[in-house]
Amino acid sequence: MTMLRPHKEWSDWWEYRLWASAGRSNYEVLIYEDNSTEIGVEGIVMGQPKDHYILYGQHSKISPDYGSISIENIQKTSPENEVNDLNLQDFQGGILFEYFRVTKSPHIQHLHDMLEMARDIGNAGWNGYFDMYFVVSPFVAGVIEGIHYAHDNPNEGLELNDIEAVKETQQLIQRLDKCKFWTVKKSSN
Repeated sequence: MTMLRPHKEWSDWWEYRLWASAGRSNYEVLIYEDNSTEIGVEGIVMGQPKDHYILYGQHSKISPDYGSISIENIQKTSPENEVNDLNLQDFQGGILFEYFRVTKSPHIQHLHDMLEMARDIGNAGWNGYFDMYFVVSPFVAGVIEGIHYAHDNPNEGLELNDIEAVKETQQLIQRLDKCKFWTVKKSSN
């Protein structure tokens, strides 16, 4: 079940799926031929409304197996299908992800992780393999720490625009950090 709908030629598409009896997470990264990028994040947890975000940015291919994606805009779709931009002004352009292509490898969970135990009885699952590892740039952690410092120390004279948007964006970044994606192959029509 894809959530992103390509609207022009794309070069790379990666997906991550996780489901369990109490909810699911679906993430997709779509890189277009012009290096513009969309990252879809969707999740649902029992008793909570579904969340849906699309992060827009620019891709930079550094080597055949390594690159980065800088985020320029994040749109959130509410349960009522209202689309709103998150205020990223406090990040000052500092949201950056890096990716590493790896040999197709099994996607395992820690043996003591509840997900592993739930899978054994048919109550959880995820993409069986991965070939792309996605991480937030270490610089971003410093940016977030600085934003929280400014919030916690108002007497320092550092101005913040929207601490709630910062917290929401931080949670979104953490969901994507260290994510294991698999590559979607182009169909030949």
